Amino acid sequence: MVEANTVFERLTDVLDGIDPAKLNQILGAVASALNGNGEKVGQSLSELNELLGVLEPSLPNLSHDIDASVPMLTAYADAAPDLMNAIDNTSQISRTITDQQQHLDKFLVSAIGLADEGNAVIGGNRDALAGLLQLLIPTTEVLSKYHEGLGCSLKGLIPFANMTPSPVPGAMIAAGLTLGTERYRYPQDLPKVAAKGRSYCAELGLPEIKPGDRPPIIIGDVGSNPTKYGNQGILLNSDALKQWLFGPIPGPPRNTSQIGMPG
Repeated sequence: MVEANTVFERLTDVLDGIDPAKLNQILGAVASALNGNGEKVGQSLSELNELLGVLEPSLPNLSHDIDASVPMLTAYADAAPDLMNAIDNTSQISRTITDQQQHLDKFLVSAIGLADEGNAVIGGNRDALAGLLQLLIPTTEVLSKYHEGLGCSLKGLIPFANMTPSPVPGAMIAAGLTLGTERYRYPQDLPKVAAKGRSYCAELGLPEIKPGDRPPIIIGDVGSNPTKYGNQGILLNSDALKQWLFGPIPGPPRNTSQIGMPG
């Protein structure tokens, strides 16, 4: 009873605020519009009902899409000033292109001429260019395989390019003599072709070795290792070497074996 009284009270307030003459005009216009179109109105309501029936299963997805679009719309709202500036700049570019239309036409004509000349040159030499590219394949494969070593070598030349020039013409060389190892022995030192080449730039500390550092020796699988343990060095005849360098020296021998000339 309380709810019914509330509804009638609100309806009364609404009716008090409506002008009867205007309401009559509105109802008359609605009646005139609907007069004779009942079948169409019913068809429209039926089609609307079918459409709502199709959309109803997708309402959760639609609601999710609307919720998910809120951050996107917020981002667009935040970027609206920048977007407007971009549109203004685009308009300025369009006006510039319009103002420089003649220069642009000349540029396009020149580009067309250049393209025609390029087509004539490349088209006339396409077989030679194709053959050249085919011949470059082995070279490019080798460069690709050893690019690390080549890069290490080029980096090693940087100190020479940046170092202070020599005060006098020529080259300064520091050389020394190191005794070699004993010659190869049979059969343990037979040649073997099994070494695999690659760049050892990182293992050797290259391309620039710090003062005092000695890079390690890398021995390939070639059948012999000149630095192996027990590989005796060359035995020198000290007396013959001294005679060859200084000639005969008088006096008793001066070596532990008491052999030969004084040493």
